[in-house]
Amino acid sequence: MPLIVELTRFCEDSRTLEAAFSPTQLPRLLDSVADTTGGVSMQVRGWVDARDRPCLDIQMTGQLWVLCQRCMRPMPVDIQVGQTLAFGEESLDEAGDPDSVEVLPPMEHIDLAELAEEELLLSLPMLPRHQDCDLPGPADTGKQSPFAALNALRSDAGDADRQD
Repeated sequence: MPLIVELTRFCEDSRTLEAAFSPTQLPRLLDSVADTTGGVSMQVRGWVDARDRPCLDIQMTGQLWVLCQRCMRPMPVDIQVGQTLAFGEESLDEAGDPDSVEVLPPMEHIDLAELAEEELLLSLPMLPRHQDCDLPGPADTGKQSPFAALNALRSDAGDADRQD
């Protein structure tokens, strides 16, 4: 679902775009989520800064489901993204922007859906875990472990050694 806009015109006209995405609409995000439930809403506002650079303010909120890396069960992750991007020739170091504005190379057109997907991927935790998650234990199958018999033999041998 591409949302391609002409960047300079979008920013010079101070346009705003709102969109909502489900994980199925963002193919690169599918590898990072546990299932396709949940979704994210995005608002992008274009403007031109004092250096005459096109800029985008991106706000995203929503919830996605990822796998807990400890118990391997799905867990919700609340999404809160607030990012400002400027497009210009100078690098971030040259720009000296104290307001955490990321400077990207200038471009004629930009796909806002692809930009949203990239920001979502960057906002997801690297190793998601539930707050109170237990380590996975052995599966309870109702059968006695084959090692329990070995443990009993070891215990019996230890008792025999002590009696001697």
